[in-house]
Amino acid sequence: MAVSKRGPNTPSGKEKSSKNAVSHGLRSTQIVTPNEVVVYDNFLNELIDFYKPEGPIERLQLERIATCKAKLKSLYDLEQAKQELLLQEHDASSIKYIDKMTHLDPLVRGMLKESLMLKELVLPCDLSAELLAEIVSEIDKFNGELSSDKDVKKHLPVLAAYLDAIKSDATELHVRLMAVYEKLKRAIEDGEDYSEGLKALVSNQSQDSHSRATPEALALERELDQYQEQARKRRGDKFTVQINMGLGKFPDQAKLKLIFASFRSILRAYQSSHQLIGEVQSSLALHKRTLTLPAEEADLLMRYQTSWERRLSTLIGEFMQLQRVRVLRNS
Repeated sequence: MAVSKRGPNTPSGKEKSSKNAVSHGLRSTQIVTPNEVVVYDNFLNELIDFYKPEGPIERLQLERIATCKAKLKSLYDLEQAKQELLLQEHDASSIKYIDKMTHLDPLVRGMLKESLMLKELVLPCDLSAELLAEIVSEIDKFNGELSSDKDVKKHLPVLAAYLDAIKSDATELHVRLMAVYEKLKRAIEDGEDYSEGLKALVSNQSQDSHSRATPEALALERELDQYQEQARKRRGDKFTVQINMGLGKFPDQAKLKLIFASFRSILRAYQSSHQLIGEVQSSLALHKRTLTLPAEEADLLMRYQTSWERRLSTLIGEFMQLQRVRVLRNS
């Protein structure tokens, strides 16, 4: 003998069971959310002040009209919130869009990511794009050999002036050059985890707050740590560079070629990312404009809206009829 399933028997159980099918309250004729309560109360007060209902029937009709207004407001707010959520998810996935551009050099992808995140691109070692281009142009035009700091000053004056302006305890230009090279090399190795802009922001936050850990600085540091952790996993190293700022021999020609190549690599990546960022932003903006709610979800919201709008129109018509009857009765 089959045992029929029975529902809850207690009052509290029955109350909970009655709410099992309520997911958002948009079909319910009851005011169920705090926002709906606010809209309902405010609109009902406006209706009562304006129409000054006589008798319970007219007041009941105004209460029903206020309920429809609150439900429609909830629907419009829900639709807007869902659309805003879509846009936020799109913005959050913009970096993934660049990840798919696997045909690009990793360093170019890294610079593109920073350009999207920070709305600007910061080059390492306090280099500006213009200065970097001048240094590379100067290097490319030089065909001889360098064997001393004196040669650097004579044949590469722009590079020498840049090195001379760096704040450092080391006075030798070649030592400063080696330090710059190590940092440029690290930026190149970071590739798609390029994070010079984040490093600069963290540094500025620390200076502005006199080294106090502000929430903004901590958030930036966490983001930078994530970038660096990704880089460590890719390279499998400790991500630490020890730069010897003490005395050292002037680099040989092979080392100088590597040093100069690092300047070129940074410049090429910057130029490529600078040219591409406009295209990337345009593509993302176009895609953003096409974002719409899934058809099934949009259709459901539209049906709810249409249902409540029709109900509101009917209630308004009925109330106006009550008003006309009252006027005729009193005339």
